[in-house]
Order: sequence, then C-alpha cells, then structure tokens
Amino acid sequence: MEFDQDLGHPPWLLTEKVSLPERAEGYFHRARLHESALPTRRQVTLLTAPGGFGKTTLLAEACRHLKEHGVGTAWLTLDEQDDAGILDIYVALAFQEAGLAFGDQPAPDDASALRLAYRTRLALQAVRADGRQWVLALDQLDRLTNADSVALLHILLEQAPKNLHVAIACRELPKGLDVAGPVLEGRAAVLTADELRFSESEIVEFLGASVSGAELDALVAESAGWPIAVRLYRNQWASSAGEARAARDVVENWVDSRLLGRLKESDREFLLDLGLFEWIDTTLADEVLGVGNTRLHLDSLPMLAGLVKPMEGRAADAWQLHPLVREHCAKRRFRDTPERFRSIHRQIAQALARRGETLSALRHAAEGGDTGLVGEILEAVGGLRLWLREGLVPLLAAERFLTADLVARFPRLALAKSMVLVMTDHVEEAKRVYFEAAARTDGFTRNPAGDDLEIQTDHCIAQGVIVFYGNEHLGSPLWEATLAEVRRMTDRADLDPVARGAFEVGLCIAHYLRAEFATALDHADRAERSVAGRSAYLAMFVQLMRGSIAMVQGRVGDARLSYAQALEIARSNFLKDPTSVASAEVQIRELDLERNRLESMPETPSLPRTFQHRETMPHIVVAAECAVHTEVAFVKGGVDSALSLLSDAIEHARAATLPGLVRHLAALRVSYLASAGRVAQAERAWRLDALPTNAAACHDLRNQGWREMEAISCARLQLLTAKGEFHSAREHAGELIRVATQHRLRRAHMRGVALAMVLEHRAAAPDAAMQHLKEFVRLFAETDYARPLVREREASLAVLNRLLDATPAPLVEKPVAALLVALQASHAKVPVPEFRAREVEVLQRLEWQRDKDIAAVLGLTLNGVRYHVKNIFAKLDARDRKDAAQRARNLGIPMPDRPHSDVDRAGSSDRKANA
Repeated sequence: MEFDQDLGHPPWLLTEKVSLPERAEGYFHRARLHESALPTRRQVTLLTAPGGFGKTTLLAEACRHLKEHGVGTAWLTLDEQDDAGILDIYVALAFQEAGLAFGDQPAPDDASALRLAYRTRLALQAVRADGRQWVLALDQLDRLTNADSVALLHILLEQAPKNLHVAIACRELPKGLDVAGPVLEGRAAVLTADELRFSESEIVEFLGASVSGAELDALVAESAGWPIAVRLYRNQWASSAGEARAARDVVENWVDSRLLGRLKESDREFLLDLGLFEWIDTTLADEVLGVGNTRLHLDSLPMLAGLVKPMEGRAADAWQLHPLVREHCAKRRFRDTPERFRSIHRQIAQALARRGETLSALRHAAEGGDTGLVGEILEAVGGLRLWLREGLVPLLAAERFLTADLVARFPRLALAKSMVLVMTDHVEEAKRVYFEAAARTDGFTRNPAGDDLEIQTDHCIAQGVIVFYGNEHLGSPLWEATLAEVRRMTDRADLDPVARGAFEVGLCIAHYLRAEFATALDHADRAERSVAGRSAYLAMFVQLMRGSIAMVQGRVGDARLSYAQALEIARSNFLKDPTSVASAEVQIRELDLERNRLESMPETPSLPRTFQHRETMPHIVVAAECAVHTEVAFVKGGVDSALSLLSDAIEHARAATLPGLVRHLAALRVSYLASAGRVAQAERAWRLDALPTNAAACHDLRNQGWREMEAISCARLQLLTAKGEFHSAREHAGELIRVATQHRLRRAHMRGVALAMVLEHRAAAPDAAMQHLKEFVRLFAETDYARPLVREREASLAVLNRLLDATPAPLVEKPVAALLVALQASHAKVPVPEFRAREVEVLQRLEWQRDKDIAAVLGLTLNGVRYHVKNIFAKLDARDRKDAAQRARNLGIPMPDRPHSDVDRAGSSDRKANA
C-alpha cells in the first residue's frame, strides 16, 4: 500500500496530524512519570486529564524515546473533522509515516476483521506480519465526536495484534470507547491528572531558580501542580524578574493574567489575531494581517516559549499556538471585537481557498458567519463535481456546511446536498431538497449566477445519482426521463470532459443493468477516453464495470484483469474515496465464490459492511456482497445462518428505501427456504414480498436489472421444484436458459442448467438430469463456475456418479473430475471456534439465564460474566443471546434443551444428596 505523492494530497489531508510533535522548548524530563507512561509497558496506556496537564508532551516524549530505541511509532492527532472514512485514512497514513511496510496483504479469513474499515484492517495485518513491537499514539482523542469513528477505534483496540501497543491522550474518553475490559485484565493502565501534576520538588527543579518559600507556597497553591500553569509562571519569571501576581484556577484567568496581561497592547492584539488561525503559516498570516514580520514578532515574545510549536508536514515557517492558548485567544477576540473576529476568519478563508485548501477555507468562512463566502468557495471548486475528481470524502466532509440557508441561495449546492443525502440513505430528504431547488430555477434550466450550462450539468449528474443510488425502479418514468436527459447532455460539444465521462459511466450502468453489454462497453470506452488523466475515481469505476460485465459473461480472465486494474487505481488513490478499494474487493470475492474459491471468504460472515459504509457503494455492489456473505453463511453455518443474515439485510435495505435491493434479497431468501424443503415458508415469503408469479415478469430485463432477474427466476424455479410442480418448473427453466443465452448471461445460464438438473433428478427423470449435467460440464470447461453445481451438492453428486458409472475411467473428462473434487471438498467439516471452559459454562446458560443468575451459579462477578458474554458474541459473531445459542447448536456445541436454572437446581440437589 502506498500513498502516491505524485498525485498530490487532497485539500483536507494534513500530514502534521501523523507527525510526532517536536520536543517542547524547555522540556522538563520527569523520569518517574516518563517510565510509567512508556506505551510498551502494556497493551493500552491512557493519559486522561484536563487541558494543560502536558499529556501530549509526555506522550510525544515517550514515543520519541521508543523510536530512538527501534520501536515502530505511529502518531495521530485527532480532531472533530475525523469521520470514520477520514480516520481510516489517517490511521494507515500514521503507520506508513512511521515506516511500516504494508506490502500485498491477503484478505483476512476472520469475519471480525471485516468489521474494520479497509485501511485500518490493512495496517493491523501489516503490524502483525512485521512481528516487531509497534506503538500507535492517539492524541486529543476527546475531540473525536463522530460515533462511527469512535466505533472504529473501539474495534481497533479489540483486534489489535499482541505486538501493537496503543497509547491515548485525552481530556476524557468519548462515549462508546470502553477500556474497562483491558484495565480489568491488567492489559491497560490509566494515568490521570493526579499522576501528571508537578510535585513541589519538581516545581522547584523546573523553575531552576532561587524561589522563596512564600513564593513557592503561593505557586503550589495557585497551580495545584498544573503543568501549563507552572510553565506560564516560569516564562513570566524569566521575563519579569520574578514578579508574580495571584492567578485564579481557570484557564481564562491563567492566560489573561500570566500571558496576555503581561503583553503590551500591540502584542496582545497580535496574539489574539493569531488565535484565529488553525496554524500560523508566516506567508498566510502576513497576507491576512497585512504585515511582513509574523515570525519575528513571535520570536520577540519570550513569554510564548514552549507555547508555540512547529507544524510538521508544512512549510518551514508553519507554527501552532498551544491549543489552550489558541482557544482562549479566539474566545476573547470574539468577545472583545466580534466584527474583527469575523473579518479575519473571512480573510483566512479567502486566502486558503486561493491555495486550494478547501475544507479549511470552508471552516473559516463558516466561523466568520459568511454563508455567501462558503457558497462561493464550494461553487468555485465545482460543487458536487468535487466528487468526480477526488471521490466522495471531501464532499461528505463539506456537507455539514450546506445549511438550509446556503442551499436556498446557491441552487448548485442544493444539488450537491441532495446527492450526498441520497448516498447516505436519506433518500426522501434528498428528494425534498432537490425539488425545492428545482422550483427556484425553472427546473434547473436557469442559474441565478448566470452560468446556466453549469447548473444543467450538475442537475443531470445529481438526478442520475438519485435514480441510481436511490435504487429507483428500472424502467420507471423517472428512470427513463433521466436516461433521456443524460443522453441529451452527453451530445453537447461544450460539456466539461469530466462531466461527460460521468454521463458515459451512467449510460454504461444503465445498459449493464439491462444486460445490454455490448452497448455498455461502448460507453465504458467513451468514458475512459473522456476522463483520461482527469479523474482516477471514474477511471476506477470504468474498470469495475468492465470486470462485472466479464464476470457475468463468464470471461474469468478478463474479469480478473479488470478487477486487478480497478484495485490498483483504488489503492494508489484510495485517499480520495474511503470505499473504492472495498468496492473492488467485494467484486473480486464475488468472482472467487462463483469459481468456488472459498479461501478468501470470511470464516463467520456477518451483516455486510457495505450497509455500514454505503456512502459510495452503489446498490449493485451492496447486492453482490450480500449474496456472497449469505452463501458463505450457508456454507459455514447452514440454512438458518444464511436466513438470519438475509433477514437483517432485508431490514436494512427497507430502512434505506432500496426496493430493487429488497426484491433481490427477498428472492434469495425464497431460494434458501425452497432448497431446505420449507415450502410453506417459501410460498409465504414470496407472497409477503410481492415477488412476481407471472413467468414473463420473472424473466423481464426491461423493468428489473439482470441480478434481480437472475435471483427471482432461480428462486421461482426452486420453489416450483420443491412443490413438485415439475411441468411448470420445466417451462420456467427453459425460459430462464433461453433469456440467459440470448443476453450472454453465462452465470445465470449455468445456474439455470444446474437447477434444471435438480428438477429432473427430483422428478425421477434420470436421462433428462444427465443431459443437463453434460451441458453444465460443457459450460464449466469454458467458464470454471463450479458454485452452481456445488450449491446443489446432494443432487449433483447423485447425477455425477451416474455419469461416472456410465463412463469408462480413461474417458472421464478433466472438467468432470474437477467438479467431483469440488463437490467432495464442499463437505468439509465447519471449524468450531475455540472456547475456554468457563466460556462454555456461560454459553450453555445464555439462552435461559440472566447475567446475575449466571454469576451466582458460577461464582463470578457480574462484570466477569459480561466480559465472557462479550467474548462469546465476538467468537460466534452473534447478535443476541438466542442467536448465540442457535449458532452454537449449528456448530455442534452441546447446549441444554431446558432452562439451565432447572439444570442447576437438579445439580444442586444431587450435590446435597451426595453430601
């Protein structure tokens, strides 16, 4: 894995976030505290205290010491902007900056690892493979407000390899990050304000000067050992011959009295202005403040010693005020001169926008209260077209600035807002924003700014996204109208090349869904020519579409090549989109499963992660991963495991208002029910989900995508076979095979032939079954999709053995032998997770007893029981207690068939009798 520097960093990427801070000027080494804070002493080290207690300084010094002694040390400073996608990026970047070699990491076979975002998972795999001790330091964790980001770090702590030590500095732990388990187990230690305070002797040593007893007593009382207060006192001592004034116990008074209060007015005003900068870049500050000596001015203020630090990863003249000082200066500037506060923020925003630092510019414009400036900056970078150039992450990060007032003033940004909303599963709200903006612009034909072509182009892109990502019913009036508009815009000679490429990709997708593959590939070629060198994101998507077309047509080599190219583009550009690599990975797994290559499949599949990170996942990718996970669940845990996963997936799809995906998943559910002989349940599910009973509707490729058609047609064929309606089933199978052949749907063709073989086997028509098997063997020789036959193992083995009995050994073809091996291998025993004896005792009581009852019976604490329950759920990938019990039974773990309280009472009686 490599972050390609030649491509440049997106505006929102701050490399100083992953750089170990420089040693603070005048750093004071406290040997006892330094030794106790070394992250390698334990799995997790937590430094938690209010601001100004030196947490960052201490953690940085500990990491610097370990780094000098050969320990790999990754540093990451967190903030409020780090959503899950951005945090995933920075975790990997932190390890890369620390020198970790990622290499080519295989997909994990542990289902729990798939809960992690892609880059974090890759980083943990690389740490584990490296073998040396590694440290991940997370600074300012309390600034992390995004729940998904906190959840990502929680999973990271759970799954960290033994050679990774995590150190955290924060004012308080964010909600959702629980370190109680590691603390109870002795794998974690917490250093609080009590440990971080200066002792009296340390204060004397730190001041390094002759201090009277009265002064020392006053300082100890006033500072309460607060490191920043002691530092401020020392700075003042050095610059004012030891004169001291009493300071109150809140930071505002410390900074006012010990810092600002000692500055002359011009210096104080200068510092209050600097408090509005995220970082102090000499050129930027000079430009905004209209001066030419920012660096010299800073150097002339000795009281700032240790309170201004260099910013790694930026220009040599980039600095940052201590966050505590900066925060107070900003508050005071707003309180004293609110108009200057707003004016400077606006000027910083304009300067950053000119530099291409879009997100930072937007933050400053918003702080300055200038909605118009926010809109101008976003429109200048293309609005929603930012997505086409750099992926969705920057647009998602900018979405919080798209307020109701802003989108009312800037119709192009209303389109960006609606697109982000639909991609994040807020379809109805997206439509509301969209139609309100349409009413203000005569249906997006007139832009108040005057550039009518720009708003027409943006409108067409946004409408296509709403139709495609919103899973609009294929063939609906809105679908057809959108296609017509896309074609009209594509014909314009004055169209922006990237927008033209996006429209060509949209047309490729439309024809792909209808199995019009030749036309889809023509549009893919045009899209590639249009975006060449302009959009890696669209170039990657073109390769994914080519690969998917090759997959369904059975061209395995072409599919693998296109997917590999897509993955290469995604890996070299994945900073621009958090799910681009995952999209390629999903489709590679789908191809592997079709070929019955189960090595890369999750050991215990769970609800697909695409439901958790759907921001850039079109429903065709979600559908592919759902199908893969469900089939793997069937292989590993049986039909009940598959049905349980499908039920959850259908609920998520319904909640996200994705009707096409619901139909696809509902058809899969019927397939598994029918194959298990649960005919009544299958029929009821078919009715409740309103799946079509008309044969023409099942095979229709005008009003449903080929995936839906394939799933519904196969499910109907399985249901008819299970009901014994063999005549109708034969007609249905014949039509499915005919449609699949006509449209070069090789995968659907092979599935249809395999199910037709099952049909004839169950209808006691062995010759007909044999003919279908021979046809499957012919197709398999061209396309090694073994899964359709392996999926129907019982019938397949019976018919295949009959074929082998009738065929002399020398004449047995290689495809037949390969299929026999696949069928025999599919009967391998499912591995059972390893449980400790105490975990088994808890597991056997989960279904019938409460935690406190289990604790009483087994002599455990309540927290101890909960700890074991948490581990059991993780090992079984269970949702709740009943699900855990059922999964245990499926794996052959002995489980009681009556409430365990009865068992415990019986056991107690026996023990008393024996006594």
